[in-house]
Formats: sequence, structure tokens, C-alpha cells
Amino acid sequence: RKTALKKRFEFPDPTHGLGKRKYVTLRKAIGSMPRPKEGEIYNKSFSWHYLSRNRKRKWGDVSFTIQASGRHAPLHPRGLQPVHVGKDKYMLPPPVEKHRRLSYKECAVIQSFPKRFKFYGHLDAKYTQIGNAVPPKISEMIGTAIKGLKK
Repeated sequence: RKTALKKRFEFPDPTHGLGKRKYVTLRKAIGSMPRPKEGEIYNKSFSWHYLSRNRKRKWGDVSFTIQASGRHAPLHPRGLQPVHVGKDKYMLPPPVEKHRRLSYKECAVIQSFPKRFKFYGHLDAKYTQIGNAVPPKISEMIGTAIKGLKK
């Protein structure tokens, strides 16, 4: 049975930005998280495609978009900044061990999942679940707006 809505849906007003609350920085989102454990970080080599653009933000910045692949997870703010060496080409200055991608747990917190949220499957599946998900805080805001339409 179809239920007609009594009002037209309108997206909620922005809550962050100019004149509103500040965006959540990487420091605020993941700065206090413990070091990842073995198996929580995609640690395979960095491909030419990955290095075709800057993948690192500083602690005071907001994160890049979290993609559905550990292979393309942003670099952790700790460590050295990639060096731009040509059109669509960055290099990770040595030692390469100083560079690591965000763990799947850090990506999840950036996406607004609770820190204790459990993900299942192999590492690639966890990154995929997080990158493909609608961030919980956005889902909550849209759900609340929809719920208000039925009144």
C-alpha cells in the first residue's frame, strides 16, 4: 500500500561551513585513535595511478573522499608530504615506510561510523563496505527529514 506524503521533501539545511559549525578535521576525527594493528591497513605498493594525484591531507584539513578500495585510501596525515614532480605525478619521499594509507577503522570514523562499529570480511571487503556506505550521520539527517514529512 502506498502512502502519500503530505509535504514535498527538502534536503536539510547545511550544518557546517561559513557561519555554521566548523568542518571536522582529521585531527578531531582520528587524531586520538590508537595505532592500527597488523591487518587493519592496506599496505601493498603505491601504484602509478595512486601517485597521479595528491593523496595526503594535513591534520588541520578535512579528509579526501573515502573510496571503496584500500588501494586508494588517503595517506595518513603523519609522515612526509608527497612531492609534486610533474603533471599528474607525485613521489613519496624516502623512506617509503614513513607513508601509510589510512586504516579501514580510520576511514570508518571519518565516514561517521562509531569507533567500535564492527566490519566483517577480508580487508578489501571492509574498505569497500565503508567507501560504498552512505555516512551514518547523513543517513540520520535525511531519515529525520523524511520522518518529518508524515506529520
